[in-house]
Amino acid sequence: MPYYNNRSKCSLIGLYILALFTYVNVKYNNRKILKNISNFATSYLTQRFSYILASVRLLPIIQWMVAFHPVLNYLSKSSMFNKSVISMSSATSTFQPLCVFVYGTLLKGYSNHHRLVDNKVGVCDYIGKAITCNKYSMGVSTYPYVDPAIPRSIIHGEVYRVNTKAALDSLDELEEHPDWYIRTTIDVTLVEVAPEFDKAHKTGSIVSADIYFNPFMGKDGDGILVESGNYHDVAK
Repeated sequence: MPYYNNRSKCSLIGLYILALFTYVNVKYNNRKILKNISNFATSYLTQRFSYILASVRLLPIIQWMVAFHPVLNYLSKSSMFNKSVISMSSATSTFQPLCVFVYGTLLKGYSNHHRLVDNKVGVCDYIGKAITCNKYSMGVSTYPYVDPAIPRSIIHGEVYRVNTKAALDSLDELEEHPDWYIRTTIDVTLVEVAPEFDKAHKTGSIVSADIYFNPFMGKDGDGILVESGNYHDVAK
C-alpha cells in the first residue's frame, strides 16, 4: 500500500509538472524557464521518489517535453488548444474595454447595428466617425468586407467602445471570427467625435481600434468593388 500511495503521489506531481509546462509555454514561450522547471522536477523527484521512478517513468517524459519543445509550441498555438486556454483564463481575468471600427452592416441604420446597442450583452458607446489611416480594399459580396492585402482606398466607418466581453463575443459570433472575418487592431483617425467623448478624444486624433477584415470574399469576382471605401455609397 505505501508503494501504491507514493506512486499515485508521484503521478499527481507529474501531472502538475505537465500543467506547469503547458502554462509557461503558452504564456511565455520560454525554453529557459522550461529547462529550469525540468531541472527542479528531476532533482525533486529523484530525491523523494527514486525507488519508483523506474516504474512510473516520469523523468523520461519530462526530458522528452524539453527535447520536443517545438511540439509543445505547435500545440499551444493550435486553435482548439488556444480556445480552451482562453475560455479558462477569461473566467478569472478582467475584461478591458476596447474600440471597434465598423464599416458595413454594423453602422447606424443598417441590419446588424442592434448588436452594438443590445442591453443583454452591454451597450457599446458610440465614439464617433472615423477613417482608416492606411488604405485597404472594400467590396460587397454576400456582405460588405475589407481586404487588408490590397491598398485601394481609405475606409470610412464608425468607432465604438466595447465595454463587456459578452458584447465582444456577440460581435465575434456575428463575424465568425477567426474562421471567416478576422479581428485585427489598426489605427484610425477620428473625423467627428460624439459630444460625450469630446474631452477624451479630439477630431483628428488617432486611436487604435479593432476591425473585422475578410481576405477571402470577392476572390471569385462575385462581388462589387467600393471605390470610395464608404459603404453608404453602395447601400442606398
